[in-house]
Amino acid sequence: MCCRFDTGYVFLSDSDLRRLATGLGESMETVSATYCTRVELGFVSRVSLREQPNRDCVFWIDGECSVYEHRPLQCRSYPFWPAHLGSRSEWDELERECPGVNIGGRHSVDRVREWLAAHERDLLL
Repeated sequence: MCCRFDTGYVFLSDSDLRRLATGLGESMETVSATYCTRVELGFVSRVSLREQPNRDCVFWIDGECSVYEHRPLQCRSYPFWPAHLGSRSEWDELERECPGVNIGGRHSVDRVREWLAAHERDLLL
């Protein structure tokens, strides 16, 4: 998932919506109506952030994330998603696709485990 140039979904949990609403000083209903869309995925319906016409995230403004401190779990935890952590070859493939992988600060194993557990909880909601 990338903030720019490519289409994709940034799925939001109620916790993510609450976090964004608090950070923006708006109600969850306003945030949902203004910045989100509902995505139908067969038997499941999820809330996702909207994209700008150029496919950038709705919150990508002037070259940066305008809600960085309040961004959703999916954004905060990237690239430490279950799909990328199954094997070394999956991680290496991701590194070839995304220039930001293996760049920047390191995260503790405990922090990555917290993100994985949060992803599991969100999937059950």
